Amino acid sequence: MTQQAFHIETENELQRQSEAMLSALFRVLHAVRIHQSNNALVTEAAAAFIQALIRFEEEGRLTLHTTGNGFYLQGEKLRYRKETANLIGHALAYFERRALPGLVFTIEPARITESAVLDLARLLNQAERAKDPETWIEQQLDRHRLDWVEVLSTPEEEATPEIEGVTSLS
Repeated sequence: MTQQAFHIETENELQRQSEAMLSALFRVLHAVRIHQSNNALVTEAAAAFIQALIRFEEEGRLTLHTTGNGFYLQGEKLRYRKETANLIGHALAYFERRALPGLVFTIEPARITESAVLDLARLLNQAERAKDPETWIEQQLDRHRLDWVEVLSTPEEEATPEIEGVTSLS
């Protein structure tokens, strides 16, 4: 019984940290849209996002991916709660407009600087205007040397082998 209670506490802690990370990400995405880099709201949002990521430092990598109806962080679905439903809904629409299946963050605090976070936020915001947003983001991450972030590849693309003699119905 105590082992199960510990698991629930751990799961609740993961949910809380996941919600905080997603919230911090969207605070910085919103802040850079309307303010200059030296604005206090922007610097506070970037610092909060860095702190949210660092909470996952022990794991080394943090995977955030979407499905049609939700977000998964480290493979655990973020639960819809009254307090988070609006954030999750906006986040899903944001990722969908960019055809972005997810992001993987390598948690190395020395590489995740305020400047790098702001560059990432600007790139993600600009990606909506790109013809192929996912590819554009990948190129920009490389161009800006943001090698602590990568676009999560779409699982369906990886899991669909080509079979000789079979044609697609699409």
